[in-house]
Amino acid sequence: MSIHHEIDLAPGGAFQCFEGMITGRLIELVPNERLVQAWRDANWDEGVYSIAKFDLQAVNDTETKLIFDHTGFPEEHRPHLDQGWHNKYWDPMKALLEG
Repeated sequence: MSIHHEIDLAPGGAFQCFEGMITGRLIELVPNERLVQAWRDANWDEGVYSIAKFDLQAVNDTETKLIFDHTGFPEEHRPHLDQGWHNKYWDPMKALLEG
């Protein structure tokens, strides 16, 4: 599956991925440290956004730790989100880094 992402890196810039299924706005970007997004699934009620935060911490000269936090989403969507984050982000990233 080809994944197409678009992101405007300016503060408040829009992003989308998975053919518009996921959309939102960039809240904060600190290069090599943090990315924070107001994030929503197209299936959610209009105007409902969550916060997705990606923090990077150097472990040593060759390793970086990714700390992910996703809050504020509709609780009934938790199982779908858990599966989606693993299937669409973490598993492909792991395969890429191990390959």
